[in-house]
Amino acid sequence: MQYLQRQRRRLYPQETRRPGQNHPRTQFAASQNNHRRRSLGPGKSVAVNSRYLARIADSLPAGLERALLRVLSFHVGRQSVIGRPGLLAQLNRSGFDVDDRQLRLQINLLRKRGILICSAGGRNGGYWIAANHDEIDQFLNREVRARIADLSEQDRAMSTSAREAFGVKQFHLF
Repeated sequence: MQYLQRQRRRLYPQETRRPGQNHPRTQFAASQNNHRRRSLGPGKSVAVNSRYLARIADSLPAGLERALLRVLSFHVGRQSVIGRPGLLAQLNRSGFDVDDRQLRLQINLLRKRGILICSAGGRNGGYWIAANHDEIDQFLNREVRARIADLSEQDRAMSTSAREAFGVKQFHLF
């Protein structure tokens, strides 16, 4: 529970400020390469790479992250997992009409901020807040690092095929 309290203070520092110390917040700020940055509080943002995801991020209701963290705070540890349909139902009961993609995007944004949200697929799958370091390691090995290895393998194979099919690509510095 102390972890969640520390995360709330880190995520919502305005609640601990004295009156008159508010920081201006911007929903989005355009940057180079058609990337957009979703504001995550004072001085924190996450890049949203595609225009489609940016539109979804624009459509996220205000307060969704707080409601999501509140629901997940009752699901700490792998043994208290909540499935995606149950999570969506709880958010809908809280007044947030979000779809599956919006929920996954919000979870992704929170993970990029360092919130320890784990997930597992399958019959007994769902989401939970990690209760210890072992749960995070298992999640990272099973989900994140496995994807990185698979994408790296795809990159090597496709780059090799492209060199064979089209020749060596020359890089121009200027």
